[in-house]
Amino acid sequence: MLSLLIWHLHMVLSPKFLVDAGLHESNEEATKREEVLGEIDKVTSGDTVYTSAVMFEDLKLSDELIKGLYVEMGFSKPSKTQAITIPMILTPPYKDLVAQAHNGSGKTTCFVLGMSSL
Repeated sequence: MLSLLIWHLHMVLSPKFLVDAGLHESNEEATKREEVLGEIDKVTSGDTVYTSAVMFEDLKLSDELIKGLYVEMGFSKPSKTQAITIPMILTPPYKDLVAQAHNGSGKTTCFVLGMSSL
C-alpha cells in the first residue's frame, strides 16, 4: 500500500503531469515568459528603440493634439504609463499592445492619442 502511495505521489508531482494539468509551465512557456519580461525591462529602463517622453512635445503629436492636452484637458506632462506606451504605439512597425495600470493612469488617453495620430 505504501509503495502504491509513493508511486501515485511520484506521478502526480512529476513535471509532465504538472505541465499537462496546467499547474506548472513547460520549458517553452518559461522561456517565452522570460523573453516577455526581458522586453518589459528594456522598455521601462530605456534600453530599447522606444524612449520615454518627458513632455508631450517629445511624442511628435500634432499641434492640435498638443493644444488639446494642455488647454482642454489640463495635462501638464505625460503620466508614466503614457510616457512609456505612446512611443510604442506611434513607432513603426506597429504592434499590438496590452497595458495594465491603475485607474486614472492615462490608458484611455494613450489609446485615443495613438488612434488620432496614425
